[in-house]
Amino acid sequence: LAAGLLLDGGHSVVFRDGRIRDVQAGAGGNATSGYGNAGAGGRAGAVLLRGGAFNVWIEGSELTDIKGGAAGDRGGNAGTVDATAGAAGGVHVVDGGGARLLNGLVRDIIGGVAKSDALDGHGACVLASSPGNIHVDGLTCVGSGADHQHGAWIEGHYDGPVLVLNAIFSGLSGYGLANHGANDPSLLLARYSLFDEGSALGNDDSGAVSNAVLGEGCLLGPPGFVDATLHDYRLAQGTPGIDAGDPDGDYELEPVPNGCRRNMGAYGGTELATAQDGAANCFGHSVHCLEDQQACDGVCRNVLDDAAHCGGCGIFCDSVNKTVTGVCKAGQCGQV
Repeated sequence: LAAGLLLDGGHSVVFRDGRIRDVQAGAGGNATSGYGNAGAGGRAGAVLLRGGAFNVWIEGSELTDIKGGAAGDRGGNAGTVDATAGAAGGVHVVDGGGARLLNGLVRDIIGGVAKSDALDGHGACVLASSPGNIHVDGLTCVGSGADHQHGAWIEGHYDGPVLVLNAIFSGLSGYGLANHGANDPSLLLARYSLFDEGSALGNDDSGAVSNAVLGEGCLLGPPGFVDATLHDYRLAQGTPGIDAGDPDGDYELEPVPNGCRRNMGAYGGTELATAQDGAANCFGHSVHCLEDQQACDGVCRNVLDDAAHCGGCGIFCDSVNKTVTGVCKAGQCGQV
């Protein structure tokens, strides 16, 4: 095993505002004779839980460039078999335990390289290999283009659950949600999360999941990052994940105007969230608008220059409510 942070038993651990990167598991051993089998590649995790570690909080952190180990070389004689390549996870529950991943950026999680006809190892931003429970709230999970990359993956028999909320899955070659076929689909559930086309290569109706559940508020489509080539995964203006997170989530730390609802992804609910131009702004779940604006059905409108709200909410700039020039013009709405 290779880990940036290894939690072996115990509980109540908080990892906040941290950075873990460049974790590489070791390769499997090579056969020492023509009849020998190869060794399996090692597993890797940025944060790796085993021995029943629970109540582990990973908050506001970046977990990047985590790689499983390559498989070893088997002997060349008949009867020898290829070994498995190592799996990799951003948050990796190996042997029981529970974790909460909050406002995390996880990217470039890559399984190890296999030999001959064997499959390369799988990678996942969140990887559960044994019974436990994982809660994700505010995740941006980005693939690197490598094969077999998933968002949240339950690898084997599991009694979970794994709950995903306010997440964005982008550029993955596998599934956004992947659950072992022997498990109940409800053990892996996403709500108010966004899955782009690169994370939707499955054969089911939605394409984003395998034996898992897309709950209320989930969207399919490109997230629209500010600049993914520079690893700037904030949401650009006008993109679907803005003000589309859990309606019960906390948005009051987001910049003005906060839209009265948190954004999806790692930066939702924080000072780094993107404010949508023209959106409403709320404090204490009350709408507050800028000067010369009014809250119309929860959205701030400029009543000096809005043909549908000319001089007040719901007043159309028509033959009855025309301006002195006959058209809706800044500073003249409502003047007849």
